[in-house]
Amino acid sequence: MKTATNAMNEDPPLPLSALRLIAPSLRLMSAAMWKVMLQRDTVHYGKLEETITSLCETVPGLLYYRHQARLTIGLRALMILEELRQSDPPDAQRVLQELHKLLESSIPIGKVKDQKVEEAKRNFQTLVYSLLKNAAARKLFFKEEFHLHYGGNYVANLEKLLLEFLIRLDKLLPIPDLAQTVSWLSSAPAVLEECARSASQPQLLRTLLQHERCLGHLGSASLLSSTGDVILSSLSLRLSGRVLQTIQSESTSLCNRVTNPAPSTPRTSHRAEKNAQSQVAPVIGSISNDTLPKKSERVASLGQEVETAS
Repeated sequence: MKTATNAMNEDPPLPLSALRLIAPSLRLMSAAMWKVMLQRDTVHYGKLEETITSLCETVPGLLYYRHQARLTIGLRALMILEELRQSDPPDAQRVLQELHKLLESSIPIGKVKDQKVEEAKRNFQTLVYSLLKNAAARKLFFKEEFHLHYGGNYVANLEKLLLEFLIRLDKLLPIPDLAQTVSWLSSAPAVLEECARSASQPQLLRTLLQHERCLGHLGSASLLSSTGDVILSSLSLRLSGRVLQTIQSESTSLCNRVTNPAPSTPRTSHRAEKNAQSQVAPVIGSISNDTLPKKSERVASLGQEVETAS
């Protein structure tokens, strides 16, 4: 028992917000239940009992009925006794409410009442009534009998039953590996977005990873040194000869167009040439189509003709 207890309580604590990034909710709940037991936090034994009962009702067979009854009744009984021991006078209403829950604990469907369990309930009810009514009897009981009957051996048996329950629960719902998780995903983009929101907290991730590294859980990579070389090789490829030739050809053509642009013709020359080619009446002074120079001479002397006509 000590080995199991140490194995489940040896790592340094992490913030709950960081633990949520790595541990499934069910395992976190199981760990919290175990912590309550280890710390003897009897105030929360009632909640512990309710959780165990609910899970056993949901998944019949997690524990045999007698084992389940011993665990759940044992937890609530110890919580009631601690209330009687620590309060003077005790809160009678609260004690009776908790006692009623203990007496009314459910029996799995199809199971008959266990006589030993029912007898233990009745005897404990009588004890609680006596301790509530008589302050002197209550004081003597907690001084001489409480630690004898509800001390180390009693708690050790509760621990053993709870540990068996948690181990069986853990085996029932193991954490799937990566391949299994991938096969269960129905909508990768939506899941990715949701998980990214929960994991986009750098400080929490840093705390978690530093914690795991200190424990030696982050081993060196098992990949070959050559893995991924093809990526760098592709990124480092030089252009082929044909591609270089095409680029050089395009560059030369562009350079020629920039250094030797095509001569532009003034707008007045285009208009004058158009008028000269038309067969309409003279448009400048007395110059007619018959007296216009040939096409080869017309463009060169156009400016002089305009001045003469003026």
